[in-house]
Amino acid sequence: MIKKIIKSFDFLKKNRKGFSLVEMLVSISVFAIIMSIVSAFFISSLKTQKIVFMRQELLSETSYAMEYISRSIRMATKDIDGDCIGVNENYQLMDPFNIKYGEEIVTVGKGIIFKDYTGNCKRFYYTEGGQLMEDRKAPGGSWGASKLISGEINILSVLFTLKGELQTDNVQPRVSFIIKAVEENAIFGTFSRALKIQTSVSQRNIDIIR
Repeated sequence: MIKKIIKSFDFLKKNRKGFSLVEMLVSISVFAIIMSIVSAFFISSLKTQKIVFMRQELLSETSYAMEYISRSIRMATKDIDGDCIGVNENYQLMDPFNIKYGEEIVTVGKGIIFKDYTGNCKRFYYTEGGQLMEDRKAPGGSWGASKLISGEINILSVLFTLKGELQTDNVQPRVSFIIKAVEENAIFGTFSRALKIQTSVSQRNIDIIR
């Protein structure tokens, strides 16, 4: 019985084979190819996720700025004394110029200035460096500036148009404006596709003659 067991072990030893060098090289190559495919897919997923996050951040910050400016414009008051813009004016464009919109010539501005409900003079505008700014000035004081959007977002343009801004036009004051912005893509070192948001806001107070 013992001899039979010993013979069976000898048989197993004789028939046991290891991996050859060629088989090992093939296995390593296949494993490397699979890992490179998985790694490429993983890196691509991370890049896509980062781009989506950046677009969400761009939309979030631009929407916040749009809502903040809209609320301020809506709460504006008529400048009765003319110590901010002009006597009995509601709004005034900054750096105005004319553009052709269809068959109509429209006056637009790179910023807007008005008197807010607290009596302060306020203006919104964008700089050549791509910043969206808010300035405030109390009566008899000096201008104080602050940024509305983080430095990672580049403002390409902000354009304002006015309707009913004068006392004598018998039209309720309304401001339309559009913000065009992009966010730098830190992965590819380029800018993402530009985002454009537009809205129109009417002044809360009825524009009555005073």
